[in-house]
Amino acid sequence: MKQRRRVFGAVAVAALLTVSATAAAQVSELDAHRARARSAPMDAQAGLVLGRALIRAGKSAEAVLELRRVATLPAAKKGPTAIAVKYEIARAAMAHKEMHRAVQACRQVSLVPGGVAMGHACAAEAYLTQRRASEALFEAEKAQASGEVLYEAKLAEGLAQEMALDEGEAEQALREAVRLAPERAEGHVALGRFLVSQGKRDEGLAALRKGLELDRTSPEALYELGRVLPAGPEALALLERATQEKERYGAALEALAVQALASNRLGQARGAAEAALALDGNQVGARLVLGPVARAEGK
Repeated sequence: MKQRRRVFGAVAVAALLTVSATAAAQVSELDAHRARARSAPMDAQAGLVLGRALIRAGKSAEAVLELRRVATLPAAKKGPTAIAVKYEIARAAMAHKEMHRAVQACRQVSLVPGGVAMGHACAAEAYLTQRRASEALFEAEKAQASGEVLYEAKLAEGLAQEMALDEGEAEQALREAVRLAPERAEGHVALGRFLVSQGKRDEGLAALRKGLELDRTSPEALYELGRVLPAGPEALALLERATQEKERYGAALEALAVQALASNRLGQARGAAEAALALDGNQVGARLVLGPVARAEGK
């Protein structure tokens, strides 16, 4: 039994190292953002872009350090830049599902002159990390109390309505979010995922592809499209890219394991499943993959 555990652990570590080694594209992009921020340390926008990229790549701790540095710059003391920097600090906490810390950070957004509505939108997004739909809806409503309809608030409203199982209101809000900011990929991705879940597969896939078209390296767009496509080379390629674009992306590794098994790529299925379980032993889908793989391999 101990020998079996050692073998499993070695394979899981090897799988994680393989995933890390294939993340060169994302690392290269981050290096470019770092270089820009370092070459212009007083440029708040360059630091903000770097902070966002770090959060997206799964490097939240580094992101917070950079964003706090940016927050001390003159250009980030007030106005839209100050609001954006504080919002991203909150998102770094959201990335780890640290709801209470994220909500506290969102309150700092509200303290910036002109930031009250965005602060409520931020809090709505924070509550969603722990599936607190009622609180999220309350904050989304407060964000729009002045009559201004914010993309962030409308997107959070749609996701909260989905959690509350009000499919009609959810679809309406998500469509409105896309209308408000058609250039923002995450709205298309959220709408597409929702439509697929409601059986509107063709329209949902079209929305997911639009989201990926708008943001070719979005881990979420790659994951959401890859996991719902039929098993095959395209789905596998998308999910592989998702794991490359974001460190420790357990959901994408689990989906990759499932799709690889369906494509009869047993080695890839086993490696992805074990990598997912090394990150989180409660990944049920990944664990379910290992049994059929072992049987197919005659073990």
